[in-house]
Amino acid sequence: MDEPNPLRITAVESEFGLNNVRLWRSDGKVANFNREFRFESHFASIALLPEMNMAVFVPQNGERFVVELPTVNDNAPLRGRPVVYLDQGIWSRIATALWRPEKLDDQEVVAARWLKELADRRLVVVPFSSGNLIETSHWRDTERRRQLVLCIAGMSRGWQMLDPLTMRANEMRNGLAQYYGKHPASHTPPWTLRPNASFDSVAEGTAVPDVGANPEVQLMFEAAASTHTFFDTLLAEESMQRLDSAVGWAEVWNEFCAVMRAGDRSQNKVEQGVRLRFLLDLIREL
Repeated sequence: MDEPNPLRITAVESEFGLNNVRLWRSDGKVANFNREFRFESHFASIALLPEMNMAVFVPQNGERFVVELPTVNDNAPLRGRPVVYLDQGIWSRIATALWRPEKLDDQEVVAARWLKELADRRLVVVPFSSGNLIETSHWRDTERRRQLVLCIAGMSRGWQMLDPLTMRANEMRNGLAQYYGKHPASHTPPWTLRPNASFDSVAEGTAVPDVGANPEVQLMFEAAASTHTFFDTLLAEESMQRLDSAVGWAEVWNEFCAVMRAGDRSQNKVEQGVRLRFLLDLIREL
């Protein structure tokens, strides 16, 4: 006699305004809980769907969007999809095309909507980076920043570019390993769904409590919490103040960029200067 399938949690929804958490079981039953503390958020709700490896985010003011979630065995399930990385200027123009199309010519609006459709249909991956989030946080126009945040959140679907310092360290380790005939030290892909990957140059994952679930659900919980933290912070009414000074490694590059911007240098000269500066920096690190 076959044993009955064990009951599973198929969905967990957190409604911030109502301070309510709702759980769905595989037998169709639903349980509601009230949180002991009130959680303020710019999102109305977030629904975690473990069996579908996704979470649905519903902003208080904007269209819902879906975020893909990692698994323990695969933090970067690209599945052959091409990656389209956008710098901040392009993200800004896409947000304009989606929210204020009258500001752009028709061809640019059509191209922006086409790329969004490809991302929505999971035919391409359009990741964000820490640089995108930092630049967005400085926008003083609250409404335009909200539009840009929802544009990045919706099209990226949780995909991030790995922290640049982590990527650089991985490349150096792998380059040295190859030079000495060793196996590569790391196969960490630059595009990932790993929690907090765009800022996390040291620790693995985010500092969220253990929810007492299996490792797969715990990882999904961390990934959803990471995405929520990023975009909820950027949706605040007040923008973040720019820092006028950089420290350490960043300070050196900040000064170098200032020098390269000064004077009348050709694009070729700027590129040569950047390559030389990278080589000098690499020599010191080695």
